[in-house]
Amino acid sequence: MKMPSNPKAERAVLGALLMAHANGTPETIDRVRAILAPTDFYTTSHRLIYQTILDLHAQGIAPDLVQLHDRFLQHGTLKDVGGLDALNKLIDGTVTTARAEQNARIVLRHSLSRQAIDAAQKTIEGINAGELDPVDAATAMARAGREIIGRSGGSSPEAEYERWKA
Repeated sequence: MKMPSNPKAERAVLGALLMAHANGTPETIDRVRAILAPTDFYTTSHRLIYQTILDLHAQGIAPDLVQLHDRFLQHGTLKDVGGLDALNKLIDGTVTTARAEQNARIVLRHSLSRQAIDAAQKTIEGINAGELDPVDAATAMARAGREIIGRSGGSSPEAEYERWKA
């Protein structure tokens, strides 16, 4: 099964964050951090890049290509992110940070979809293995649903259900 993801949106977010200080909008990093966790990125290299951007920013270092490249060289992880060419491609075509939050919400939506699929699969496996009775299964799904709704900025599960029915 192909899991939901949008690598283009992930690259757009990372490119915008790398341009944030140069564009005079370093607060973009904080706004995106309020939306996304590193685990929201589907692509492993993107998770590593995002975490490194957050780490540099937290240390008061403007996360740009030079700083990122240096950090990956220091830790021996440059190959893990695809090398210098992959880092350069992140900012190719990125001229503004204006859509960083919109693109972050796209990444989040795909991440929440993967989380919902994962919760459903675990519940099905638990039922099939005889480890979950119907009440436990429903409780597990409701808990997962509340977590997903909370991260999506939605309201209560009941309100979301009514909105979905409409």
